[in-house]
Parts: sequence; structure tokens; C-alpha cells
Amino acid sequence: MVTGASPEARPSISVIICAHSLDRWELLRSAVSSATAEKPDDVIVVIDHNDRLLMNAVEGLTGTSGPTRIRVIANSHQSGLSGARNTGIESTDATIVAFIDDDAEVIPGWMRHLLAPFSDTTVVAVGGRAMPARPDRFPAWWPPEYNWVVGCSWAGLPEALTEVRNVIGCCMAFRRDALVETDGFDPALGRVGSNAAGCEETELCIRLRRGGARVLYEPRATVLHHVDDRRLTARYFVRRCWSEGRSKARISRRLDGGSLGPERRFAIDAVRQSISTGTRATLRLEWSGIARAAALVGGLCTTGLGFAWPVRG
Repeated sequence: MVTGASPEARPSISVIICAHSLDRWELLRSAVSSATAEKPDDVIVVIDHNDRLLMNAVEGLTGTSGPTRIRVIANSHQSGLSGARNTGIESTDATIVAFIDDDAEVIPGWMRHLLAPFSDTTVVAVGGRAMPARPDRFPAWWPPEYNWVVGCSWAGLPEALTEVRNVIGCCMAFRRDALVETDGFDPALGRVGSNAAGCEETELCIRLRRGGARVLYEPRATVLHHVDDRRLTARYFVRRCWSEGRSKARISRRLDGGSLGPERRFAIDAVRQSISTGTRATLRLEWSGIARAAALVGGLCTTGLGFAWPVRG
């Protein structure tokens, strides 16, 4: 039971889906359909500086479905996921704004579970679970502790409603007034096009929590994330880990070096897990286990190097 709850009616909610590439058109249609099935007040599709995709989306997605209005708008800020999300926030006056990726689909009940914790007036953000739609496509060497590399929930996250430092960008919701008061997502952080940057939601949650608000993780609010095979490669794994380190270094500089305790705990756990996995796999001559242990250590080292590399800009 959430403490401090107030028995008010369901708050108004807008679901915001940001898109930038025609390559994901069919996935975007599925994302909109799954979100609409949850019957939010509206679904807002924000197109990030792609005129052809904007035209397709206006013609193919705009309309109403039951109580839900589907709107398509263009990113009015600089190119990038942060700018697109801020555009979505500015286009609605709903009490709660939720976000899913354009390559994700919500599981029925998602919105109900995501909204419930907001009955506690101290809760400013709630994040859900993002499960890979095709886990069988992950290579044998891939450590589940690094599923965050492809925007999915990783091994070791809580299995019940828990207070956390930050939500995951693929599945999250915020009180809109809190986002407006804090100027939303930092456009200097996050993904632009197909680059591998991130952490804009992490930085935002850290700022929100410094005002005394709470951020919760509700794993029952679940989405399926369709992971492109091109991201399930060693090359992308290394690139994403490096970019994560760079992004965390920028956050550390912006926020005076604090609030990175979860990363330190993750590093300790990763080392322990790699030793355990590697030892067992070596004794049994399981090469996939040995490879996963190596990936755990390699990912940790790459992220650490990205963090330690001098930050410019």
C-alpha cells in the first residue's frame, strides 16, 4: 500500500511517443495501438525533425479511438529525444504524462499499474518494467545485467513496488506540473537520431528527488521492447557502454558529482557476478558462461573509461 494516499479519481493522462525514423513505422503503429487500448485521455506522437515521417503519421495515426484522441505533432525544439519529449509535455495539460518508446508495446493493465502510485502526493515519477519482446534473439554471451544497453530492464531490479533513484526511459510517467517547474528534460543530454547517448531521464529524476519528491519502480507496469538485431552486437554493446559512461560524467559535472551511488553498487555487483559466472563456467567448460563473464567485465571497464575520459562541452 502506498503511504500518504488520497482517494481521488483517476488523474488525466497523456501518453507521449517520440519517433524519428521511418524504419520503425510499423512498430510505431503498434505502439500507438497498444497505448490507445489502455484508454488514456490522449496519445501524442511527437515526430523529431523528419518531414516524411510526420506526413505519414498525420495521415495514418491522427484520430480518435473510443475516449482517446490521437494527435501527431512536430518537435518544436532542437533535434533529439529530450527536445521531442519536452514538446510533448508542452502540448498537453494532463495531470500525468507517460512515455513509451516507438518500438515498445504496453501489456494490458500497464496504465492502471503506472497510475496507482500517484495516489501518494509525494510521488512525482513512476517507472515500469521493459521486457525484450524476443529474448531468444539475444546472443549467448549477452549478460542480462546489461539489458539496459538496449533499453530493457536488467537482472537485479526489484520484483515489487520500490523507491528508486530513476526510471527507465522506455516506460515511465511523471506529474506534469513537476516537469514544467524543473524545465523538463535537459536537451544537452540524451539520444539524438541513432547515437547511443542517454541518461536524460536519470538526470531529471535526480533533480526532482532533490526537492524531496519520490520516484518509484512498479514492475507490474510492463512494456515489451522490440530490440533491433543491430543492437545485439558486440560493437553496439561497447559503443553503448562507452556512451553511458560519457553521459554519466556529464550528469556528475552538472550535479556536482553526487547521486551516482547506484552505479557504484552496480559495479560491485557486476564484478561479483562475473567472478561467480566465470568460475562456474570454467569448471564446467561452458564457453557461453565464460563469454558472459568477460562481457560483464568488459562492459564495466568500457563504461568506467567513458566516465573517466575528460568531458568537453
